[in-house]
Amino acid sequence: MRFWLARGVDGYRCDVIGLLFESATGCNMIPETVDYIRQLRAVVDEFPERTIVAETDIGLGPVPYLGTGTDMFRMAFDFPYGYFWAVAFLGESSKIPFAALTTVTTQYPPGAQDAMLIGSHDVGRAFTHAQELAWRQQRAVEISMFSKATPFIYYGDELGVKDGTTFVVDSRDSARTPMPWDATANHGFSTSSTPWIPFAAGADLVNVQTEDTDAQSMLTFYRELLTFRRGHAVWGTGEMILIALDNPSMLAFVRKNSTEAFLVIESMSADAQDGSSQTSIGTIGALVWGGGDASISGGTLHVKLPPGGSAVFALEP
Repeated sequence: MRFWLARGVDGYRCDVIGLLFESATGCNMIPETVDYIRQLRAVVDEFPERTIVAETDIGLGPVPYLGTGTDMFRMAFDFPYGYFWAVAFLGESSKIPFAALTTVTTQYPPGAQDAMLIGSHDVGRAFTHAQELAWRQQRAVEISMFSKATPFIYYGDELGVKDGTTFVVDSRDSARTPMPWDATANHGFSTSSTPWIPFAAGADLVNVQTEDTDAQSMLTFYRELLTFRRGHAVWGTGEMILIALDNPSMLAFVRKNSTEAFLVIESMSADAQDGSSQTSIGTIGALVWGGGDASISGGTLHVKLPPGGSAVFALEP
């Protein structure tokens, strides 16, 4: 680890780390593995501005990998959200993201950070999981970027790449198609040979070059979302307060720190939605992202969203 850290790598993603040591009675996060993780963290801490993130076991969840918040992993992948977010949209229910974010707010130790994703080399392409509905993927990635987390973007998801259909090793190859850079024959990925996994269907239109100048493309959306998030520390480390709305098709939470605060509202439904909650969050200011309405009357928050919509409002003290 020191060899590469000394050469400037930002850190490590530790694959299947919970099964590092073996035991006849069970192999998942046994004491020998936990002790070794603590050793890894100590080495990383010798170098400033470096990190380690754990690939977690879906059955255990991320919390066991975080330790005290300062002695094990800095971040752990949030698979309870990353694997199942699409189910929330299929059922038009915020139960899955609400439960995942509740774990973050109630069980994460100080100093630990959630690592959010909606696609990966194991779980498949986000656009396919979204039933090829752009608004679903966009709402899902907004949750990952507006909640208290460090978002991870799997290459190609920012374009809306679909799952492939050719399996060379196993079914996970559907999410491992090459990155389509342009509309040429091999889409800028290879100029001298054919990639060992074919491109996903639609690469003539779903590629960086084509989407770069399209104001309505998925790439443009991701760029705008990242620009909106950038420069605001509140999105990464600010406090997160979940709001229990009376509409299960909506998710709402507040992000705040000492300098700014925002109300985030996300819809799981293709239909217009409204909801309310008894809560005290301050005064609602300007709409700064998306579209919708929010107001507070008599201590009750009232929110409305258009079909498949989302909204972020600035909050005033």
